[in-house]
Amino acid sequence: MRDSLRSRLTLSYILISLVCILTISILTNVFLEKQFREYTIRNQERKNEEIADLIGKQYGNNGVWNYTAIENMGVNVIEQGMIIRVIDNYGRVVWDAAVHNNGLCKQMLDNMVNKMSRHYNNWDGKYRVKEYSIYHNKNKIGNVVVGYYGPFYYNDNDFAFIHALNKFLIGTGVFSLFFALILGGFMAKWLSNPIDVAHELRTPLATIQSYIEAMIDGIWKPDRERLMSCHEEIMRITRLVGRREDMVKISVKDTGIGISPEDLPFVFERFYRADKSRNKLTGGSGIGLTIAKTIVDLHKGRITVQNNFDKGTEFIVLLPKASSNK
Repeated sequence: MRDSLRSRLTLSYILISLVCILTISILTNVFLEKQFREYTIRNQERKNEEIADLIGKQYGNNGVWNYTAIENMGVNVIEQGMIIRVIDNYGRVVWDAAVHNNGLCKQMLDNMVNKMSRHYNNWDGKYRVKEYSIYHNKNKIGNVVVGYYGPFYYNDNDFAFIHALNKFLIGTGVFSLFFALILGGFMAKWLSNPIDVAHELRTPLATIQSYIEAMIDGIWKPDRERLMSCHEEIMRITRLVGRREDMVKISVKDTGIGISPEDLPFVFERFYRADKSRNKLTGGSGIGLTIAKTIVDLHKGRITVQNNFDKGTEFIVLLPKASSNK
């Protein structure tokens, strides 16, 4: 019984754990990735505006551009996946990343495409260009053209975060499975420990005690009707009892619906009900057959069940005869 109960409890806990982890993983990957994608789009726009603002500050009061600072910023943003071109109000190119180092720009763009395509088969990104006006003392002094791959792009840090999140979810799933195994074993051991079922026997024993006391005290009078009832009951029980050389056989048979084959192996387990619609309030606590089997086992007998589904069930009890020298 303990092994069966442990297996069923463990499997149920594992199933619940798997469903919860799978649901959390799907929701996390769908909703969190959607939010993360929107964040990268907003972050890219913020970077574009910041670089445009910084380049605008490289225009001096004397009307001269700080070419060295612009070049340093342009080379730095190439490594972030952005290619910039600075144009003044007269349409003249102040600085162009593609002219400065076309090979590095092409290499960076190819690397971005390969990286995103490797992780997202249906990625529909393409090279995009946005133009931002730049100002000095509230006067427009030119434009900054920013080229990048969009609508979104994940850098190495972004991919590291996504991989770390997936590893965490996998680790949580493995831990949940081990925890389910331990919890299933613990619950099976706790539920299969002997418990006091004396209260289930107290009512019928008290009834029998009151009848016996009444007979002893002479209150219960054996009139004809009562004697006939006792005789019929004795004859009914006698018909149920068969005899063998060394055993007494008691057979109880009904013509009900029987027990389903999947419930049959568990009918003697404590608190098991073949009829799932019944509970302690509607009748039956699932320990009657367990008590019967325990009593039979204590008398070194055995109890078996023969089931014919939809036709009835027969319980057979075999008890050893008492020795003749006792």
